[in-house]
Amino acid sequence: MCAAVQREIPDRQALLDALAAATAAGRSGLLVLVDVDELREHNRLHGLAAGDALLAAVHERLGADATFHYMGDAFAFLALGTPDEVLRAVAVRLDALSSAAPALGCSFGTAQLTADRPDPAALLTAAERRLTDQQGRGPLPEDRILEALDPLVAATWPAAHARAERVRALAPVIAGRLGVKAPERERIRRCAALGGDPGLAHLHAHLDGLPTLAHTRAVLRALDDALTGSAPLHPDDLAAQVIAACIPGTDATAGLEPRVAAARDAQLSAHDLAPTLVLPAEPELAASFDDPHAQRLASLARLHSLIDAAGHIDDPADLERSLQAVAQAISETLGFGNVVINLYRPEWDDYIVGTVFGADEVRDSLVGATYDWPMWEQVLDERFLHRGTYRVYAGDFDWNEQAGRRYVPDLDTLDDPRAWQAEDEVFVTFHQADGSLGGILNVGAPVDGLRPSDAQLDTLVVARHAARAVERAQAASVALSHRRGLEQLLAISTELTRAEEAAGVLEAVVDGVADALGFATVSVHLADAPAAPLALAARSDRDGPRAGLVLPTTLDGIAALLTPDVETAGCFLLSRDEVRRRVPALRAVAPSRLNGRGPRAWTNHWLLVPLIGHAGDAIGVVLADDPLDHLLPTTERLQALRLFANQAANALETIDQREQLRVLAERDPLTRLLNRRALMADLEEAVADVQADGRPAALAYCDLDGFKRLNDRHGHSAGDELLRTFAEILTDSIRPEDRAYRVGGDEFALLLCGCDETEADRVVRRVLNELQRRAGAAGTGGVVVGASFGVAVARSGGLDAARLLHSADSAMYARKRSGSGRA
Repeated sequence: MCAAVQREIPDRQALLDALAAATAAGRSGLLVLVDVDELREHNRLHGLAAGDALLAAVHERLGADATFHYMGDAFAFLALGTPDEVLRAVAVRLDALSSAAPALGCSFGTAQLTADRPDPAALLTAAERRLTDQQGRGPLPEDRILEALDPLVAATWPAAHARAERVRALAPVIAGRLGVKAPERERIRRCAALGGDPGLAHLHAHLDGLPTLAHTRAVLRALDDALTGSAPLHPDDLAAQVIAACIPGTDATAGLEPRVAAARDAQLSAHDLAPTLVLPAEPELAASFDDPHAQRLASLARLHSLIDAAGHIDDPADLERSLQAVAQAISETLGFGNVVINLYRPEWDDYIVGTVFGADEVRDSLVGATYDWPMWEQVLDERFLHRGTYRVYAGDFDWNEQAGRRYVPDLDTLDDPRAWQAEDEVFVTFHQADGSLGGILNVGAPVDGLRPSDAQLDTLVVARHAARAVERAQAASVALSHRRGLEQLLAISTELTRAEEAAGVLEAVVDGVADALGFATVSVHLADAPAAPLALAARSDRDGPRAGLVLPTTLDGIAALLTPDVETAGCFLLSRDEVRRRVPALRAVAPSRLNGRGPRAWTNHWLLVPLIGHAGDAIGVVLADDPLDHLLPTTERLQALRLFANQAANALETIDQREQLRVLAERDPLTRLLNRRALMADLEEAVADVQADGRPAALAYCDLDGFKRLNDRHGHSAGDELLRTFAEILTDSIRPEDRAYRVGGDEFALLLCGCDETEADRVVRRVLNELQRRAGAAGTGGVVVGASFGVAVARSGGLDAARLLHSADSAMYARKRSGSGRA
C-alpha cells in the first residue's frame, strides 16, 4: 500500500488500543480481519498503482471511518453492540466487498470479543488463524461471510449452534443419498449453518438485502415459514427439505417429502438401527427414552451419522474440520474429555497428531507430535485388545521406554474400583480400503471418571469409520492436485506451441514440471548426437540455489537407465544404487535433498523422462528431483509428465525446423554465409547506427577472378569448392561483430562495423593473402584464382543502404580494371 494511503488509516497499534478500550469497558462484539486475495499477482499484471487503487477500494467499501490498516494488504475493523447488531453490521460490510462491481476477492478471519477474553493479542491470534485457514481453502463468497459470523453465533447461542452444526454435518450426506451433486450439497451445508436449528431463526432477517447471501436467505426463508407453520415446504425446494429432515420433530410441521424422509431414515438406520428408535438425535431427546438400549442406539446413530458426514467431503481442505467434528462427536456422545486422532504420514512412515478435541493444554501438548510404528506395534498388541479397542491401563505398559510426546493429566481419581487412572489409555485403529492402518484414535479423561464399559467401547468402535473420511480426503487431495497440475501443464503447452526460441521452451518446461507436478529441482539435458556429451540446457530450483547439475555421460550412456523393468507411463524411476550400478559415471551426481522415509517415500531416487523427437530418436532427457511431498510419484503424475515431455520435444523440434527455414531464407545454402536479402537488411540497420552514433561502417564488396575459367575447365564441383573455401577465408578474417555475405554467383561482401578505410583495407589484405596461400597450396590446374575488392565507408547521415552498396560495387570494378585489388 502506498505511504500516502497508509498515513490516512489508523494502524495496528490503533487497533490494539481500540481492543483494549473495548474490553476495559466490558463491550462485546466481533474482531474482523480482511485480507485481499492475490494482490501480488494483481500488482504483477497491472502495476503497483492498480494495486494501491484496489486497496483503496477495499478500504472504502469497508467503511473508511472505522477501518484499521492491519499490515500489508490486510485491514481490520471492530463491530460492537448487541449480537444481533454485530451480526448485521459485519454481514453488511463483508457483503459490500463481494457483491459490488467489480467484486473484490477477500478472505476473512474473526474472533469473538467478550469480557472473559481481555487479551488483544490472543484475539488477533485467533482471528489470524481463521484467516489463514480460509485463505488456504478459498471457499465461495457466501461461505466466507458465514464463516466470519460463526464465532459470534457459537459464543452467543452455543446450544443452538451445536445443534445446527450436527444438522450441517448430516444434511449433505442425506443429500448425497438423493443423488444431489457436490455444488448443491455444499449449498445445503452452507444453509444449515444458520438454518439447522430453530433457535437461530431470529438471525435470518439480518441477512435480508445482502446480494452475496441471497441464495442462502431464500432457503432460510422457506425453512422459517415451514417451522412456524406459515407455509409448507415446496417439494422442489430440496435444500430446505433436506435441512428440515435433519431437525428432529419437523416432519409434521414442515410438510417433509416422503423421499427425503426415506433418505434420512436410511442414513440413520446404519448398523441395522431401527429408525423409530434412532430418530431423536439430540441428547435431551434421547434421555427421554426409558429404555437404556434405545438411548445407546440414539447416541450410536448420531455418532455414525457425523462420521459418515465426515466421509463425504469434496475438498481436501475440509479434512481437518471434518475430523474435528468427529472428535467432538465422540467426546460429546461417549463422554470423553479428550479425543486425539493420529494420522499416518506415508512420506515419513509415522503417525502425527493432527486433531485434538479437549482442553487447551492437551491440544498445545500433543498437536504435531509424531510417533513411529515400533511404538504403536507394542501398544496395539493382542494382549490389550478388548471388544475392538486397545485398552492400555495404568501399570500394563512402560511408557518411559517409548519415544514421543505424551500427555498425562493431573486428575483426582475416584474412590471406585472402576475409576479412570491418569496413565490409562484407550485406542481404536481405523484401516483404509487396502487394509493399511490409516490412523489411530485415542480417548481419555472420561467425564464420569470411570473406565469405559463394554457398551461404551462397542459404540467407540464405530469411530473406526473415520478412516473413510481420511481416505476420501486424501484421494480428493491427490485428484485435486492432479487436476490443477494438468490445467497448468495444458496452459504451458499452449504457450510452447507459440514459442520462438528454444531457450524459452526449456525454461517453460523446467518451471512447468516444478510448479505443476511439485518437484523442487528439474533440469533438461540435451545432446547433439547419441555419442555426444549431455549438456545442461535449463534448470529450475524451487528450494534454493544449487550447483549446476552435470550428467557426465551421453545419450547412449543414459540409455542404460531407460529399461522396461523401471518404466512406468514412459517415465523411468530408479533407486540411486541402481543408477550407480548401471552407469558408474553418475556416481558423483549429488543426492536428493527432499527425501522421506518409508516404503512410499522418495529416497535419493532418479526420475528420468527422455525427450523423443519426431523420428523416434532421443534428443535429451528431463531429470525431476526433490518432490515437495517427499513421496514417490503416482502413476497419474508420471503420465502427465510424459505427455508434457512429448509436448516439449515437439516444440523444440518445431523451433529447430523454424530456425532451419529462417537460415534457408537468410543464408546461402552452399557456403552458409548470409545472403543478399540479409545484406540489405543489415545495411539499413548499419546506416541507421552511423546516423545515430557517428561511428563509421565499412562495406567491402568483391568478386572472384578466374572463377568462370575454373568452372569451365574443371567443372562446377571445383567451382563450388572454391566458393566454400573463400567463404571460410572471409569468416576467419573478420571479427565476431562483423558479418560476411555471398551476394550471388562469385560476388561476396563484408560489413565491418566501426571500421574506416584503413582498417577495412587491413581486413581485405588478410583475405587476399590467405586466398593466395590456399590457392598455391591446393593448385588450381593452371587457372589463376584471385579476388577484387572495393570498399565504401559510411561516416554520417545522407547515405542510404543502396547508395553504400553502389559505391562499394563501383569501387570494386575500378580496382578490378586497375588490378590493384587482385591477388
